[in-house]
Amino acid sequence: MKGYRMPSPEDMPDAVVTVMRKCWDHDPKRRPTATEVRQELEEINKVVFFRMKDDIC
Repeated sequence: MKGYRMPSPEDMPDAVVTVMRKCWDHDPKRRPTATEVRQELEEINKVVFFRMKDDIC
C-alpha cells in the first residue's frame, strides 16, 4: 500500500489534479506548503469563476 495514490475523479479540473500530485510527491521537501496549496487553489478558483461567469453571459 505504500506509495499508493488513489485515482483522481474524472471530472476534477487538471489544475487541481496537478496540485494534488504535488502534495503527493515522494520527496517531502518538494511538496508545497499549506500556504502554497491555498494560494494555488485560490488562483484556480478565480479562473473557474470567470469561466462560469463568461458561460452565463
